[in-house]
Amino acid sequence: MIHQSSATGMQAIPTTGIAMGIQYKEGMLEYWNDGILEKPVVVCSLGDAAMTEGEIAEALQMAALKQFPILYLVQDNGWDISANAEETRAQNAAEYAQGFKGIETRSIDGSDFIESYHVLKEVITIIRKERRPYLVHAKVPLLNHHTSVCARSGIAMI
Repeated sequence: MIHQSSATGMQAIPTTGIAMGIQYKEGMLEYWNDGILEKPVVVCSLGDAAMTEGEIAEALQMAALKQFPILYLVQDNGWDISANAEETRAQNAAEYAQGFKGIETRSIDGSDFIESYHVLKEVITIIRKERRPYLVHAKVPLLNHHTSVCARSGIAMI
């Protein structure tokens, strides 16, 4: 489990490193190659404001270059800690990630459970099969002050 840091986006590089490790191990683990077990996917959960951080660019660049099995899930509520999206960025996360050749993106209404479920199921299936990175940009409402949603950023391996 990657530690939480007070700096936004700091989980992206170690999470991408986990995906790199999985890619490396897959070449040595016969039972994954034979399809007996579902191949793992690393999920890096981010807030939209983290997309402006240099660590994110580094992580996306390496994931695109090496085609790691990782999903960057970006929850976009239109705000960072103290400024709205128009004050802090020129485009949303999906538009930004399209600049990295080799990362496919999807944008969804993150408050629509059915849409979110179907898109994420499809994306995870593609990552499991094709072993490549994806970024899903989920537009979500701002429910409260940022401190109530700080725990949203993290990682998981599914």
